[in-house]
Amino acid sequence: MQSAYSSARYQRLRDNVDNRPYWQYSAVGDSRTRPAHLALSGKVYRYDDPFWATFYPPNGFNCRCTVIALSERDLARKGMNSPDDSSEFLVEVERPADKHGNREKTIGFKLADGSIRVTDKGFDYNVGRLAYKPNLDLYPKKLAHQFAKVDMTGGEFKQVYRLLEDKIIPHLQEYRALKSQEKDVFLRKIRSELERNFKFAAGVLTDETKQIIGTELTTVWLSDDSLVKQIAHREGQFGVDEYVILPEILFSPEKIKSKKVLILSFIRQSTVLDT
Repeated sequence: MQSAYSSARYQRLRDNVDNRPYWQYSAVGDSRTRPAHLALSGKVYRYDDPFWATFYPPNGFNCRCTVIALSERDLARKGMNSPDDSSEFLVEVERPADKHGNREKTIGFKLADGSIRVTDKGFDYNVGRLAYKPNLDLYPKKLAHQFAKVDMTGGEFKQVYRLLEDKIIPHLQEYRALKSQEKDVFLRKIRSELERNFKFAAGVLTDETKQIIGTELTTVWLSDDSLVKQIAHREGQFGVDEYVILPEILFSPEKIKSKKVLILSFIRQSTVLDT
């Protein structure tokens, strides 16, 4: 119920971004408010800032935080010429994943005192944002790169990836026995069962890289169609955690090799990525 309300609220805010494009994080501020949530209260970011991909409330069970939509005039009343920029404060961190000592990556918010705030486990994604992605080609490279890092480490990506794994892995033996055309039909059927189409920002290309490979596009998108194929073909050899490194490899490759038409190999620190 909490997530459903949050998703509906998000869509209402999104529908009004032409009039109120700035969002303010608001915690209740009473004795029951968690310190991690109170620390974010008052932060103002554009509706498409990567901050909201992770920290749009709820950020934990029984979280009472909300988002207040602001207009240009509201921003001026607060003495602000422009909204805040979260790119310098969003950091990749690790935390316990389970009782067996495993770790998982998530996005944290670094405060002025150096401490880092994270959401509760399982709340590091914005349920209302699942179908929406901004046009990162129009963004400053630094901000777009940060957005991609959030996308590849966020709970939304992990949720979709594991959903697809659950649909594909149990049928791998059946899949291997199919002919090429039958395999395509099989994978399309799995993708068609999704309630909506998904895509994630895998990384951003610098102007230098764009010139080298001859493209005008800045953002490398990873679609659910690509994920379905990768899960089926790699058979568990390349899991959800490996996708975390994609933004850095694509943004700062040490070497780029052309393998054949439409296939490039991005290489960085002994890590190879084919795209």
